[in-house]
Amino acid sequence: MVLTLQGMNLALGMEWQWMGQPDGLKRVHQRVLKRHSHMSAVAYTHQGDVWVGLHPPVQTKVHAGALVLGLFYPLGMVSVDLGQGEFWLCALKEGLPVVGFDAVVSATDAEPTLKAWRESLEGWPCIRLSWLHDGESVDVQGDPVQGSMHRVLLGLKAMHKSHALTGHPLQSFVLSKKRESTWHKPVPWSRLALWLTLALAVFVALFLWGQGRWQLFTQAQALREAAHDRLQGLAKLAQLEQQQAQAEHQWVLGVNAQKDQLLRQPEPLALWSAFDHIRHALPLSLAGYRVSLIACTLEDCVVSWVGEGVNSRTQDQLRLPFVQKPLSADLKATSRLVLNLPIVATTARADSVQLADWLLYSKGDFARHHLGFTVEEPRAILAPPRLPLASSPSSVTPTEILAHRGAWRMHFAAKTHLLDAAQFAQLLQPHSLLLTSIQYVPQQSIEMRGEYLFVQP
Repeated sequence: MVLTLQGMNLALGMEWQWMGQPDGLKRVHQRVLKRHSHMSAVAYTHQGDVWVGLHPPVQTKVHAGALVLGLFYPLGMVSVDLGQGEFWLCALKEGLPVVGFDAVVSATDAEPTLKAWRESLEGWPCIRLSWLHDGESVDVQGDPVQGSMHRVLLGLKAMHKSHALTGHPLQSFVLSKKRESTWHKPVPWSRLALWLTLALAVFVALFLWGQGRWQLFTQAQALREAAHDRLQGLAKLAQLEQQQAQAEHQWVLGVNAQKDQLLRQPEPLALWSAFDHIRHALPLSLAGYRVSLIACTLEDCVVSWVGEGVNSRTQDQLRLPFVQKPLSADLKATSRLVLNLPIVATTARADSVQLADWLLYSKGDFARHHLGFTVEEPRAILAPPRLPLASSPSSVTPTEILAHRGAWRMHFAAKTHLLDAAQFAQLLQPHSLLLTSIQYVPQQSIEMRGEYLFVQP
């Protein structure tokens, strides 16, 4: 559509193409005109990239409307009320039209189209203009701006007069002209009669020839049926590709949810704090029984008791805290305390290179400074397999690694084992270690076990 305002012809609703960074603007323009010989075109370059706009042929000087708007609205979705139930919609970024976002629509389709654009271009400001009448201007901060194309072109002329805008950019906005087709020129009657005679002769020849060529018709019918079947197959393939895209989206959501779940772990010092609290709260001996072992995991802590001598009685086990039934006649008892450790979100993310550096340090300097520390090689946690492509069901999709998980162990057997273990517990979080179990034999040893987990970025 071409409309005239302030003596300037503007082309609205053009088709835009991004051509990348080819060799030479003029050569691109000629190549586009050769490919689209029935269209007028404009080629515009910005930071080395070339945009090409196409429009039905014009015979006068016509400027690309979207490029003119881009001088005043570098970023936004512009809605221009053309009157008579039509709207011009255009999306601009860095003063250039976005490919596929330049259209002239009816009044009933304007708002649904803008709504769909807002979903694709979330956060872009929406500028509403009229064609002739001026409105009240408002600052562009995501809110509508009232104005008119009449005022925009007045501003363009003012920029031109003040030499703020040279003639070269405006000239680069002009579409190429197409000569008027000779098809609409009047045809002499003699030539028209000759054409009619030739057409009649051809018709008679075809009619006589077609009487004996019924088989060709049946073959054409078979070809049409084959083409119809092919179209149905293409439609089915398009449906399968859409389902594939939806499945891919769900797969990505599932992978992100798995990564978020892996990053939610118990607070690093929670298990050690629970163990230390229980160790201090329990007496070393009670009712003829003494503590022989404290074993803690992320779920609970189990305290093992053993009778101290011949005076120990089975019924005295009832005096032990949280004792488990039934009672044991061999003077052994257990107490179980359920833990409810706080869960926190961690940021343990590392790629393969970072994981290799961490392992090298853990097996080297860290292990030499903390004798008794050992770490195992990590195991990969894999994402669920992707669905095969609809266009190639037999294709094999690559396996994606979500994270790497491995185990570690630290044993303390010196007389200062409790003090050493407490100091080592302070290094869990800085060294990305998760404590999952503690085995404590009073006055003998303590062993800490756990795992390390690094999620792929």
